[in-house]
Amino acid sequence: IVGTLTLDGEDAAVRARAVRVEAGRAQPDIAERAPLEDLVALTSRIAGRLADQGLGAPRAAAVPHVAPPALPALEAYVKGLVAAAPATREKFLREAIASAPDYWPASLALWELLDEQDRHEDALEAALKVDPASATGRRARFAAAMSLVALDRLDDAFAALDALQKEAPSAIVLNAQGVIQLRRGAMPGTGSAVYYFNKAAELDPDDPDFLFNLGYAYAREADNNGALYWLREAVRR
Repeated sequence: IVGTLTLDGEDAAVRARAVRVEAGRAQPDIAERAPLEDLVALTSRIAGRLADQGLGAPRAAAVPHVAPPALPALEAYVKGLVAAAPATREKFLREAIASAPDYWPASLALWELLDEQDRHEDALEAALKVDPASATGRRARFAAAMSLVALDRLDDAFAALDALQKEAPSAIVLNAQGVIQLRRGAMPGTGSAVYYFNKAAELDPDDPDFLFNLGYAYAREADNNGALYWLREAVRR
C-alpha cells in the first residue's frame, strides 16, 4: 500500500493505493479528507475501504478492537513505540498513559519495554493496571504471569496461567506452564512438564518451539527415545 498524507491548514488529506504485487495490478486510488483532529477516524475509513477492495486476511486471527484515545495521547503512544532510546520510549508511553489511563495498549507497550530491561516488578505493575475485562485483558494477564515467572513467583504464575487456560485453551499458555513445571518440578495435582508441552504440541503441531521443549523435557526425564523423536520432529519442521 502506497500513498500520501498532506496537511492543508487544519485539515489532513490521505490518498492511498493498494498494489497486488503478485498479480502486478494496482487498485483504484482511495482518498479521504478530514480535520486534523479527526485523523484517527480518517485513517479508519481508509482502512475500511482498502478492506472492501479485497485486501482482508480471512485466515488471520481476529484482533480485538480497541478504540483509540484522543490524538495527543495517541501521538505520545506512537512516539513511545518508535523512539530509539529506552528512556525516551518510557517517557512517551507514560505520557500516553497519563493522558488516557484507559488506553490499555499503552500499558502493554510499557510492560514490554520494562520486561526487556529486566525491570520485572515495574513490568508487573504495568500489566496489572490493564482492565482484565477489556479487549486486551487476556494479553495483559499473560504478560503479568510472565513477570511473575521472571520474579520466581512460580506458584502465582502457574495459577494465573491455569485460569487463562480454563477460560480458553491456548498452546502458548500450556507451553508457559510446561516451562514453570521444568523449573519447579511437578506439584501435587498438576502434571509434569512433558504433559504440558505435549498438550501444547497437540494444539499447535507445526510450532517447532513446542516440539523442541517437549523433546527437552523428555531428555530431562532420561527418556532418550521420546527426546530423540520430538527433537527430530522439531528439526523436520
